[in-house]
Amino acid sequence: MGRLNDETIDHLADQTDHLTDRALKHVERNPAIPRLRHCLAVVETLAERLALAEFCLKRCLSYEVYEDLLDETGLAY
Repeated sequence: MGRLNDETIDHLADQTDHLTDRALKHVERNPAIPRLRHCLAVVETLAERLALAEFCLKRCLSYEVYEDLLDETGLAY
């Protein structure tokens, strides 16, 4: 096995950059990625709504107060 010189290291770095760029382009073109991002956003919103509902239930607040809080926080549908 040969020694690593500056030229070989530069070549390996270029190849690594090239492979990284190709992988990123593949991920960006993958149709599942936008769907996964959307699903994650929906799950995060539902988790925030659930936390807000739990907050209201623990404090015996009315449903109207819950709806007002949803509107104020931007979590309303």
